[in-house]
Amino acid sequence: APTALAVNNITQTSADFSWTGTATSYEVRLNENAAETVTTTSKSFTDLTANTTYTAYVRAVCENYNSEWVSTTFTTLEAEPVIIPPTVATLEATEVTYSAATLNGIVAAGSEEISAQGFMYKAAAAAEWTSVSAIGETITATLTDLSSETEYEYKAFATTASGTVEGEVMSFTTTAAPIVAPIVTTLEATEVTHEAATL
Repeated sequence: APTALAVNNITQTSADFSWTGTATSYEVRLNENAAETVTTTSKSFTDLTANTTYTAYVRAVCENYNSEWVSTTFTTLEAEPVIIPPTVATLEATEVTYSAATLNGIVAAGSEEISAQGFMYKAAAAAEWTSVSAIGETITATLTDLSSETEYEYKAFATTASGTVEGEVMSFTTTAAPIVAPIVTTLEATEVTHEAATL
């Protein structure tokens, strides 16, 4: 019968079974499944179920008889948890003026805790994004001190331990600055004489 049975490279769905022997072929089976004949001293099992204990059997196939089955057990690794990312949506900007705008978005949590969320924005011609935080599921942020008649790009975002999820990039353009008329006041004349006056 084969000796030195070993199972290596165990993952959630596969494992490598090996043994020592001098036969020219062997029969191998997993649990009560049908046996398979191999001419090597190893067999790879695939399509296994995570976190499950299996018994691997092997016996030597000889010319006139077969050896007894010998076996070893192993357990596949636990399945990694499925991580569901947050859902992030960028909505239309509102209340856009020559120097301000309100950004809107929606952030729905996934399976991980959100550590940061809000918006990234920049002038369309700029390279670097500026971040502003916003709390809640329906998020808003009011930007001020913007330049008039300028296109800005923005996107909602949410950050978890697995990374940052960003919404669609959207844009708005600030309006023209209003024309402010000068204030003119006429004051009393001074230093009035018979031939001069200061206005």
